[in-house]
Amino acid sequence: MFSGEKWFDQDGQYNRQNDCVYAESREAANEDFSTRPVNKFPFKVMLWAGITFNGVTNIVILPQKMPFDADFYIEKVFPIVNRDENRLIGPKFTFQQDVAKPHTGKVTIETFKSMGFSFIGTDNWPPNSPDLNPLDYFFWNEVEEQLKTKSFNNVHELAQKIKECITKISLKTIQDVIDCFRSRVYEVEKNQGGLIINKYY
Repeated sequence: MFSGEKWFDQDGQYNRQNDCVYAESREAANEDFSTRPVNKFPFKVMLWAGITFNGVTNIVILPQKMPFDADFYIEKVFPIVNRDENRLIGPKFTFQQDVAKPHTGKVTIETFKSMGFSFIGTDNWPPNSPDLNPLDYFFWNEVEEQLKTKSFNNVHELAQKIKECITKISLKTIQDVIDCFRSRVYEVEKNQGGLIINKYY
């Protein structure tokens, strides 16, 4: 089970470097909606999700103004992992997470062990691993693409739209993305731990 968190904000997802409009003039480009208002202090939501070959876990939304710390991780995320393992993958599985502090603190690790979870330890997982987590190299990007150029009036509206976007990602697509995980591991190894060209997904 691959897991991870992601911030989304009210202005939708927009990449100023990669999203381009070709036009005869600045005025023509403006008419094609290449400029848009953004909020100076946009509201945001953080989501946690896990994915397996058999689908996506229930997502966890961090309440506004609540820190994402070990206490929240243990109280809100662990029950989802514990419940959805039976629905998606069965009791014998390995849990993958990055090395963010809420994931690697002493209390978190002890709770993992007490619940009988098998997990990849920090000694065996690279500290910066976007190329090895399907959430990072595909899933969150797919959600962002569906949200791109949209704007939202409140946190609830943003969270609901994100949930809708997630349900639109087919199981076959998720399986294809996870299928290439082993090949990506080999590519990262060949590149001596460096980032790889995103040639799989």
